[in-house]
Amino acid sequence: MKALAEKYGCNAIAIQCWNTLQDEIHIMPCAANSLLNEEDIPVVCETDIHGAISQLIAEAASMNERRVMFSDWTVRHPDNDNGELLQHCGPWPISVAKEKPTICVPVVMADSEDYDVAVIACGEMVRPAIEAAQALKSDGISAAVVDMYCVKPVDREAVLRVASKASLIVTVEEHAPFGGLGSMVSQIVAAECPKRVINLALPDVPVITGNSQEVFDTYGLNAEGIANTVRAAIR
Repeated sequence: MKALAEKYGCNAIAIQCWNTLQDEIHIMPCAANSLLNEEDIPVVCETDIHGAISQLIAEAASMNERRVMFSDWTVRHPDNDNGELLQHCGPWPISVAKEKPTICVPVVMADSEDYDVAVIACGEMVRPAIEAAQALKSDGISAAVVDMYCVKPVDREAVLRVASKASLIVTVEEHAPFGGLGSMVSQIVAAECPKRVINLALPDVPVITGNSQEVFDTYGLNAEGIANTVRAAIR
């Protein structure tokens, strides 16, 4: 979003956060919205152009010394005179929080503390990784899925934490096989916790023409392809 704002000379952004981004690329943009608002690039939800303009006006009124909070409110809080009830989150700048939040470690989804394989995925590959883990469970293969939301810098501690518990690590990304998530995970595991690592990615050649799902299906970057790769490696 920041790159597009710079490219087109925009000083505010209105996006269709709900539910187009979930349907198209399977993400929630709230953290990115918050960070951009903190950088004095107002981002508002639901393509609310009037909201974006209002936010720019409010920040200009403060001589751009304060960040402005944009939210989709409903009614005043029934018990708190200084509170209100919100429809959903709102891309708030971090600085308006009374207690400063931190962006936590990547989410690890697992049924137990012990598992056979760790699937580390990013972007659009997180959902098929979760579906693959569910399919593997019926085969008696336990899998943890890591949503590696940030690839650079990659969370070294999170990689080592899951790698230490699994006999196999599989990375999945909609990227070339070199210089991305798979390469970084392989280097970390090889140096600190030697285990077998399989990298699933797009080939390092021109890919087929088609929509994203057709491309992913062709190269096994879907739940079935991930599960089959794990089955073959485990057996």
